[in-house]
Amino acid sequence: MSQIAINAMDFTAKNATLNATLNATLNTALSPDINLEGMKTPEAIIALIQQNPNITRKQMAQHIGKNLSTIARAISKLQQQNKLKRISSDKTGHWQLL
Repeated sequence: MSQIAINAMDFTAKNATLNATLNATLNTALSPDINLEGMKTPEAIIALIQQNPNITRKQMAQHIGKNLSTIARAISKLQQQNKLKRISSDKTGHWQLL
C-alpha cells in the first residue's frame, strides 16, 4: 500500500473520531422541561437557542417537527427583526439572542 493511501486512511480515522465527538456534544438531549407544543415556530426557535446556542437548523427542525426550509425562513425573519444573530460559521459557530 502506498504512503498516500496510508495517510488517507489515517486522516479518515482521525476525522471520524473527531466528528463522532463533535456530534455527541452537539446532539446532547434537550432538558425535558422544555415544552414546544403550542409555540409558534419563531418562539420555539428562541426557546431551543436559549437552551443550546450551538443547536443546528436541522436539530431545530427535528425538535419542532417542521421542515428545514420553514426553520430557515423563521430564522431569517428573526435576524431581520434583530432578535437573533449567528456568530461565526455555520459549522463551528453559535446563535446569539439579541
